[in-house]
Amino acid sequence: ERFIGILIENYAGRLPNWLAPIQVAIATINDNCEEYSKTIGDYLSKDGIKFKLDFRNEKLNYKIRDLSLEKIPYIVVIGEKEISDKTVSLRSFPENKLVSMQLNEFLKKIKNSCRIE
Repeated sequence: ERFIGILIENYAGRLPNWLAPIQVAIATINDNCEEYSKTIGDYLSKDGIKFKLDFRNEKLNYKIRDLSLEKIPYIVVIGEKEISDKTVSLRSFPENKLVSMQLNEFLKKIKNSCRIE
């Protein structure tokens, strides 16, 4: 209990990627994106990455703000463009920039970032 308290205090609530309770959040822009999001979730699950799917009917900015307050290290945004291009838009802490990348590149980045060091 003390150890967890020290970690939370030291990292200001933002635990290292490998220790975060949820490592990746996948937020959709509309209902048409749910299937692709579930597919990405399956890939993450196979690699042992803890993720959360956000299919709420809210504005995207609200979803991103809400997920950021949960201190989730990686937020993936999925829309029609990402589905057609087979890409993901990734927002990672601390950069807070939305970067588009190929699905395979994203999976490799997340797998390397979330492995136990």
